[in-house]
Amino acid sequence: MKAARRARARTAALQSLYELEARPMGVEVAIEDLTDHFTPPPMDIVYHRQLVEGVSKRRRELDDTLRGASDRWRLERFLVIDHVILRIALLELIDELAPPAVVIAEAVKLGAKYGSEDSASFINGVLETLNVQLRNSV
Repeated sequence: MKAARRARARTAALQSLYELEARPMGVEVAIEDLTDHFTPPPMDIVYHRQLVEGVSKRRRELDDTLRGASDRWRLERFLVIDHVILRIALLELIDELAPPAVVIAEAVKLGAKYGSEDSASFINGVLETLNVQLRNSV
């Protein structure tokens, strides 16, 4: 049950953060906007907020780390949806919010569902590289 609620929180965080990319607004507004306009299924609301606030506050740090893991791709070339998914997953990896295998699998699922036909494999490759880099830096 906890895993399903967290998975839904990741999806909701993706929606909130994607909206922030499309329409500049405050983080609080984006979080409230999701619950005001939709009735999300039961989710871990605290985790949703933690992801949205964490990604928003640490966006530059996350993007700098992503740059180091994607040699052949500039961040500007990432699909916006892939970029948001990668930021969420990277925050989870850095802060050790969930086991790396779970974080990567959930991010790949989001990419397969919401991204392009290449998103899942792209996200998997970047996150596997980041996971190795993070483990080696400890």
